[in-house]
Amino acid sequence: MSERCQREWIGGQGEEMPLLAAVEAVGLPDGATRIAFISTDGYWREVALAALRADKSAILVTAPDGSRRVVFPNRPLSFWIKNLDRIEAR
Repeated sequence: MSERCQREWIGGQGEEMPLLAAVEAVGLPDGATRIAFISTDGYWREVALAALRADKSAILVTAPDGSRRVVFPNRPLSFWIKNLDRIEAR
């Protein structure tokens, strides 16, 4: 991850937790194979649950203002979600 991305997306502000832990904390329905991350503006990306389990670098960042971001350091920036609204298991 570039220094610019770290400053803009994480910046040492807020709280971070492993993304898989956040997903599993709310529970996964039987048969779920994909996880969708949807922003407040409708932008979304979907990843295979198996890929999420394998990617230990993916994090959920909660900013001081309460907004949430999904960060996938090992994926293209198009997978990163600002202003996370919801997570859907599919």
